[in-house]
Amino acid sequence: MRRCGGASVFALGLLIGACVLDVDGTGPRAMSPSGEQPSNGMGGAGGGTGGAGAGEEGGGGDGGAGGDAPIEGPFCDANDPTLVACHPFDDGFHGGGDSVSGPGRIEDRSGRGNHLVDVRNARFEPGRGGKALRMDGGSYARIDYNPSIDFTLLTVELWVQPAALPAPGQRMGLVDSDLRFGLFVNEDGIVDCHLPQMGGVLRSSPQALRGAAWSYVACMYDGNEGRLYIDGARVATAPVGALPQEHNRPIVVGGDDPGADRFHGLIDRLRLFDGVRSERQICLAALRPACPSSG
Repeated sequence: MRRCGGASVFALGLLIGACVLDVDGTGPRAMSPSGEQPSNGMGGAGGGTGGAGAGEEGGGGDGGAGGDAPIEGPFCDANDPTLVACHPFDDGFHGGGDSVSGPGRIEDRSGRGNHLVDVRNARFEPGRGGKALRMDGGSYARIDYNPSIDFTLLTVELWVQPAALPAPGQRMGLVDSDLRFGLFVNEDGIVDCHLPQMGGVLRSSPQALRGAAWSYVACMYDGNEGRLYIDGARVATAPVGALPQEHNRPIVVGGDDPGADRFHGLIDRLRLFDGVRSERQICLAALRPACPSSG
């Protein structure tokens, strides 16, 4: 995602400072119940605390990465009409193998055919659940444009473990589609969700992400507002206009579209929805030890 007028990501953060809202409750439309159920004795998800504005709930506390957990329904539910892409990263590369110099392909399990293509210099390693994709700071993956990624509503969620935080003045892209949406991590562990139609960014507190620690990250747009979640806790909210349609841009995983800002670390359990996940579904996906029974 391009930086507006060459402004740094820190300057963009100032734009949102005046418009972050305190919003409790859930979005207007919940999706089908595909979410993770924490198992007994599992350590809490690693990740940061704090929030972008007063009244936002803090992120998850320190805890072990734990193993995979039972889920409410399939992780990749092909019967969910809102599921656009699903990448648990457990099956290796198309054609076999756990490493590739390039170009490789990772199959989409949503049934929509939104495969990750042109994957280079990447390999599979043990992850948050099963396998995860290791990116080396020079690699990235791409979902090519097709009409199914012209989102009306949006939820993008994934688990990430940076090898280290970016160098001063740098950032790393997690998931990005130019001029539509983007998730980035900055040098101080701040996570930004860019929704350009709101004129700024949704921003976490510092140290929301830490090097060599797993964190769950999600960005959501419900038709009226954007929301950023770290480890299942909502940390920023702001009003947002409609998402641009038919923009003919791909979705880049582990980098910036267009540009570099390549991610160095592990990515796991990536899903994209043309719909809104409930607070319970976000909580379960983040493997928090206690989640609301509904909503």
